[in-house]
Amino acid sequence: MALGTTTWLQAAPVVLVALVLLVTPGGVAARLAGARWSTALAIGPLLSTSAIVLGGVVAGVLGTSWGAPALAAALVALLVVGGVVGLVLRSRPEPVEEGRPVVPLLVGTLLSAVVVTVSVVWATGRPTAFPQSPDTIYHLGTVRWMLDEQDVSTLHAGGFASVSGTGFYPAAFHAVVTTVAQLTGASPVVATSAVVLAVSAVVWPLGLLLLARKVVGGGWGPSLATALAAVAFSGFPYWLMGYGVLWPNLFGQALLPAALALLLAVVDGPRRARSLVLGLLSLPGLAVAHPNALIAFVLIGTVVVVLGLLSQAWRLRRSRRWAAVGTATAALLTLLALGAVWAVMTTVSVGMRESNPEGPEMTVAEGVVDVLFQAPRAVPPAWVAGSLVLVGLLVLLARRRHLWVVLAHLMVTSLYVAVVLVDSPATRLLTWPWYNNSPRLGALMVLTAALLTAVTLTELGALLARLVARRSSDPTPLSAAAGGTGPVPTPTAGPARSFAAAAAVAVTFAVATAGLGVGAHRQVIEEYFAVPAEDGWASEADLQALRTLGARVPAGEVVAANPWKGGSYLYLTSDRRMLFPTEKAWAVGDRELLGADLDRAAEDPAVCEAARRQDVGWVLTGGSSMTDSTAQERRYAGVDGVGDAAGFSLVDRAGDYALYRLDACTTG
Repeated sequence: MALGTTTWLQAAPVVLVALVLLVTPGGVAARLAGARWSTALAIGPLLSTSAIVLGGVVAGVLGTSWGAPALAAALVALLVVGGVVGLVLRSRPEPVEEGRPVVPLLVGTLLSAVVVTVSVVWATGRPTAFPQSPDTIYHLGTVRWMLDEQDVSTLHAGGFASVSGTGFYPAAFHAVVTTVAQLTGASPVVATSAVVLAVSAVVWPLGLLLLARKVVGGGWGPSLATALAAVAFSGFPYWLMGYGVLWPNLFGQALLPAALALLLAVVDGPRRARSLVLGLLSLPGLAVAHPNALIAFVLIGTVVVVLGLLSQAWRLRRSRRWAAVGTATAALLTLLALGAVWAVMTTVSVGMRESNPEGPEMTVAEGVVDVLFQAPRAVPPAWVAGSLVLVGLLVLLARRRHLWVVLAHLMVTSLYVAVVLVDSPATRLLTWPWYNNSPRLGALMVLTAALLTAVTLTELGALLARLVARRSSDPTPLSAAAGGTGPVPTPTAGPARSFAAAAAVAVTFAVATAGLGVGAHRQVIEEYFAVPAEDGWASEADLQALRTLGARVPAGEVVAANPWKGGSYLYLTSDRRMLFPTEKAWAVGDRELLGADLDRAAEDPAVCEAARRQDVGWVLTGGSSMTDSTAQERRYAGVDGVGDAAGFSLVDRAGDYALYRLDACTTG
C-alpha cells in the first residue's frame, strides 16, 4: 500500500542522503581517531547514530529545534571528539594491512547492496509503499510527530502516542529518518523506506564484513564469501522489513556486527585503547537503536570476553600461574556479574515476560528445520546456505578457533528453540528481552549463521585454489630431480588464482541458492506489502479517502477514530491530530471515556467535558476492523456509534469513511 506515487528511482537521492548521513560523519570521525578506512567506514554508522541520538537529547533539553543547525553542531562535536582521540593516541596508529583492504570491503558491500535492493524494489514496487502491520502507523506517526515538533530526543519520542505528549522511547531509527526527511523534504513514508533500504543494503553488510575479518580474515576471498552470506538468509534483514513492523529492531541488529568487531579488537588487540574508546562512543547509538541489539551485544560480548580471558589463562598456566588464576577468576566474575544483572532486570521486567501468549508454536520437527536451515516461522528454508552453516560450525570446532561464534550460534538458536518449542514461565526468564517473540530471535540467528556460512565459503575457495595450484604445478619438483632429500614443497596459490577460486565458489553458491534467495526474500517481504485491500490497515482507496476527508478538518483540530479501522492514517495523509494515534494509545481517563461513550455526548456532560479537555471536535467512522477481539471493539464502540447518535453532523463521506463534526459540546 502506498502514500503517494514516488518511484524508487525518484527516491534514489533520498537513499543516498541516508547513506551519507549514516556512514560519512562517523567514518570520518573514526578515521580522525586513527582507524583505517576499512574499519572507519564500517563503524561509521554506529558513531553517526550516537551523534544524532545525543545531539537530539541535548537539543531537547535546551529547547532547541532539531534541524540543520542542531545536526551540524552534533556532527561537528563528533568530529572534534574523533580528532582529540586521534591526537591522544597518535603514537599508536592501527597497524597497516597488506594491500588495500578497503577495496574488497567496498566491492563486497556493493554486491550485498545489489541483492538487497533488487529484493526490496521487486517486492515493494515503490518507496511510498508500507507494510500492512499493526505497528506501522506507530513508527510512521512518530516520524511525522518528530517533524511537527522539530524534536528527535529519545527522552520525548514517546509523545506521539502518550497522553502526556512526551516520554522516553528508544527512537534512534526515527531520529535518523526524521533527519533524512528534513534534509531532503521527503515524506515520512519515503524517508522511512530510504533509511530501511540504506541500513539493510549497506550498513548491515559493512558491519558484517568488518566482523568477519576477525573470523575468516581479509582479502578478496573472505570478503566475497561474507558479502554473499550476509544477504542469503530471508530471516534478516528482509523479514523485519515487514513483520511487526520491526524497523527499529532491524536498525539495531544492522549496527550490532560493527559493535562486536570493536569488542573483539579490545579483547584480541592490537591497539585496544582506540577500539575501547570508539566502542564506548558507539554504545549510545546501539542502545537507543533497539534494546534487543544492546542485550544481544552484552550476551555475545560476554562469550567473547570470557573465552578471551580463559584463553589467556591457559597460555599463562605454566609461565605465570598466579596471573592465570587471576585471569580465570576474572572470567568467572564476568559470568557472575552478567547473571546478577540479568536476574535484576528479569525481576523488574514483568510486562516483557508476560508478552505474547504462552505455549509452543510448532512441532519438534518444524523447530529442527527452522534452526538447521534458518527458516523461522513462515520463512522459506535456506537448504543450501543452512547446510553451509553446519559445515562452518564443524570447521571451527575441529580447528578450535573462534569458538565464540560457535557458542553464540548455539546460544541464540537455543533461545529460539525455547520460544517455539517450549515457551513456559521458566524459559521466559531467558527469552523475555525479545518479548518471547520468535521472529526477533529468528532474525538474530542470521548474524552467526552468516559468519559460519562465510567460514565454509572461504574454506571452499582456499581448498579449490590449492587443488588448482597442485594440478598446475610441475609433477617432478627440481629438488627431487636433483636427488634432494628435503621435503617436497606444497604448491601454493597466488593472488590471481585465489581470487579466481573465490569467485568460482561465489558464483556456484549464488546459483545453488537461486540467486542468493532473491525469490524467497521477495516472497517474505510481499507477505506484508502485497495485501488485499480488505485485509489491510490502509489500502490505496482508504488513503485517498482519508486525504479527502482530512482537507475538511481545520488545522490543529483533534479527530477521534477507531485505530483498529485504519483511521489513524489520517495523521499521515493530512497532518490532522488523532485522539487515538494507534491502537496502543488507549489509556484510562478521558481516552477511555471517549472511546466507549463518545456517542453519548448529547446526554452525558462528562463526555463533553472530556472532549473539551482533549480538544476533540471531529469524529471519523468506517473502515474495516483489524481485530477479532470483542473487548477491543467495545473499547471504541462510542466512536463507531456516532453515526446514529444525536449531537453529531455529517460533514462528508469518502470511500468507506464518514466524517462527523461534534456539535453537542459546542459552547457559545
